[in-house]
Amino acid sequence: NETWTSSGKRDYIKGTAYKADPASDEAKLKVKFYLPPFLPVIPVVGDYWVLYVDDDYQYALVGEPRRKDLWILCRQTSM
Repeated sequence: NETWTSSGKRDYIKGTAYKADPASDEAKLKVKFYLPPFLPVIPVVGDYWVLYVDDDYQYALVGEPRRKDLWILCRQTSM
């Protein structure tokens, strides 16, 4: 997971994603991150639901069930 702040600073954390229900066709994932990233002791698991993917797989909308966060994922630095 990689992001840039408004001042241009890069930040990232590595996670492992897996299907929440392997028997389901739904695009619902569990993602496990370890905090802090340099000391993998405390796992934090989040729910990530793929809400939309464009026809060319260039961008996607990903949300979570509490409807608190929404992410726009894009293969390019701008859409």
